[in-house]
Amino acid sequence: MVRAGLKPKTLRACTGMVVLAWSLQATTAGAQPSQASLAVTRGVGAETCADTSELEALVRAASGGAVLVAKGASALHIDVRIERVEAGLRGVIELTGARRGTRTLDDPGPACDVLSQGLAVTIAVLLDTGDGEPTAPIPTPPVPERKPSSTPATPAPDVGTARPAEEPGPGVPVTFTVGTYYDFGTVDGSAAGLVAAAELVVPIVTFGAAFLTLPHAPRDRGPDHVYRFFGGRARVCTREPYLELFGASICAGLLAGTRILEVPRVDEEVSGAFVAATFSLEVSRRIVGPFGAYADLNLSIPAFREELLLTIEKVKLTPNEEPVTFQMGAGFRFWIAK
Repeated sequence: MVRAGLKPKTLRACTGMVVLAWSLQATTAGAQPSQASLAVTRGVGAETCADTSELEALVRAASGGAVLVAKGASALHIDVRIERVEAGLRGVIELTGARRGTRTLDDPGPACDVLSQGLAVTIAVLLDTGDGEPTAPIPTPPVPERKPSSTPATPAPDVGTARPAEEPGPGVPVTFTVGTYYDFGTVDGSAAGLVAAAELVVPIVTFGAAFLTLPHAPRDRGPDHVYRFFGGRARVCTREPYLELFGASICAGLLAGTRILEVPRVDEEVSGAFVAATFSLEVSRRIVGPFGAYADLNLSIPAFREELLLTIEKVKLTPNEEPVTFQMGAGFRFWIAK
């Protein structure tokens, strides 16, 4: 949507209207376009959108002329801020110097090409208003004439000058993850498990905490017995492309929990602590809005594990301990801005 007096519309419809208005203005006005310098700032989650040089090329193509100059060579400067919001992508154009004003464009995404084109066309139109002339204010619609009434009018209360509401800036995103994983070696052999996690996303890195469980891993070697695992994981990831349409991350962390060996038939069990360093490779894809998916591959190096040993009917039950363990997982992820 484009603010400053215009009705909210989708970016595609808005871009079409801007192109039409620009072409009509170009045919009716003979003034040369203004010149301005341009700078682009991309927020977290908008790293694949057009940068300064790419947007400059799009503006030149849209305007058909050299309307952009180096910073300091013109009294007019344009700052463009592109960020990811809950509804998709947002671009804010701010004019400073000889002219002042702000335009905001929203697009549902998830790709950024439509928003980039819309920003370029909007900037071209803003510059095509005459060299150095201040932007004309948006005209106020005429007030319809009222017929005189026999009933005396009640004076309206003085509410002062209306001020536009300030839009909150983008918060620090938080992600919530729910998934499954398959484990090799944490308990005896392999087992399927569940994971739930929350992560705080800041530029370049994320910090997260997760709960993991292998709830039921039955074995029939000797008397029937069951292994279980319950633990927590803290990790940090290199996550610069984390909020992009598709991105890869490398993570390191610490896993700590409890392993349990149980023989249900005789109602006996033993438990022991388990601590391991973890390393992960993860890919994630934001599908639509806040909803996405992920898949990961993990390697854990046990640093400490208590022995699990039960003797049932003269049979010793104990897991086969591996020097390293592996986990493969996949699931759903939800991006939420604070």
